[in-house]
Amino acid sequence: MVLLSNAPHFLADVLDATDWRRELMTDAVYSARLGRCKPDPAAYEQAVAATGIPDPGRVLFVDDRADTCDTASRLGLRILHYTSQPVDLAHELLPAPANSPCA
Repeated sequence: MVLLSNAPHFLADVLDATDWRRELMTDAVYSARLGRCKPDPAAYEQAVAATGIPDPGRVLFVDDRADTCDTASRLGLRILHYTSQPVDLAHELLPAPANSPCA
């Protein structure tokens, strides 16, 4: 999992120092270090490259802003416009229960 964030330099450094970032994410791409912010397509391209997955259609982009999701979609990424409802994330990211008709 790769983090793509518009965090400024000082926050990027703080995030990189946290256990949760180092344990959950294989890499992090910060706009302050790139010199480009979401929704600039170059930021997404750097993040996709960091995943090591050549097909952007196999990458899920999760964000709370519609404009950043729109750009990700135009670049071929799968998107989840997160609206602060945990059930939305759970539905998209967790496998269906074994007894589910969708399993």
